[in-house]
Amino acid sequence: MYCYDAVDGGCEFRHPLLRGLLNTYLPVPKGLSDGEFYSCVSCYEAMLDPQAWDPALFASDLDERIIAPGKHAVDLLAKWPYLTRMYTTISPNEMMEDPIFRQNPNLEDIPALQQATRLVRCDGHANWTLPDGRKVFVPNNGAWPDFDAELPYEEEVQTTSIKGAPMTIVNNTAAIQKVLDTWNTKMDPVEGQQPADTADTKDADTANMDADQGCGCNVQSSAGGVLASLGLLGLLTLRPSRRRRS
Repeated sequence: MYCYDAVDGGCEFRHPLLRGLLNTYLPVPKGLSDGEFYSCVSCYEAMLDPQAWDPALFASDLDERIIAPGKHAVDLLAKWPYLTRMYTTISPNEMMEDPIFRQNPNLEDIPALQQATRLVRCDGHANWTLPDGRKVFVPNNGAWPDFDAELPYEEEVQTTSIKGAPMTIVNNTAAIQKVLDTWNTKMDPVEGQQPADTADTKDADTANMDADQGCGCNVQSSAGGVLASLGLLGLLTLRPSRRRRS
């Protein structure tokens, strides 16, 4: 977890069960924020609840709920390096047929590790480069822009047969790129500016690199940092459901 103790400070809990454990064994005293208390527990030692704190039980629950399941997940990924991802939702009134899942042997592996690069610029803003090369400008290196009202819910929808390559039925890549281009041009104060002519001192590639990076630093950030691959995807086919007659 990460906490900051500024006014109305808060905490970022990096496991969904951690907050519950702390609320049980190390609750925040009245009058303090999460950030104030958890960033310096020793500062408020006199305010701790002696009835709640049990170090042995806390350690046991921490191991049972967080540490042991995490280790088990790592063991599973080490033993089974490929994962088939299947997900669907069907309304009860539409479940008139039973699903059958089959593998398509012609599908390519998809890496689970997807990395983006964040460049923190000298002016305090940030440029993110996504795995596919698209760029997103983030003002003041702050929160990710809210595109919910502008972007479609899906970029690409495909249908897959028992064999052969998937067939694309929806592709919103161009629409997404248009929104990103508009956002970057509108919000980035230096978007579209060309680097100065430095042909006498360096080649064009180096000049462009300097114009993009300035004096910032690159930070790698992974989305889904599991070193596994998404393997053959399941194919959903349908057959009539069986009903028992009385």
